[in-house]
Amino acid sequence: MKNNTETRHREATNHDEHPIEVSPYAKYILILAAVVAAICGGLYGYDTGIISGALLLISDDFHLGSTMQEMVASAILAGAIIGALAAGSFSEKYGRRACVTLVSGVFVLGAWHAPLLRMYGF
Repeated sequence: MKNNTETRHREATNHDEHPIEVSPYAKYILILAAVVAAICGGLYGYDTGIISGALLLISDDFHLGSTMQEMVASAILAGAIIGALAAGSFSEKYGRRACVTLVSGVFVLGAWHAPLLRMYGF
């Protein structure tokens, strides 16, 4: 029987024969992903600013003190964290298409219910 270290060494270097292929468009896809992430972050900050501005009007309608105003503003961040974790798990289990479809459906239902609740005095 031959030396086992020689056989192991030959098996260990076997992966060098098949290098990982990288798409020639990988750099552009990475730049696009970074730009989309930056835009999403900017929109999230804009949305947080809008809610902060709306707190002036909401606090009068709901008689909110400063502590409750802080809780409303913090709920946005908590909702984003919980939503990201839930969407990530759902997407891993059922796929991105199902996840985007579900989120879009929830958005449409919320958009339908907002004027209906206002119309009926809620």
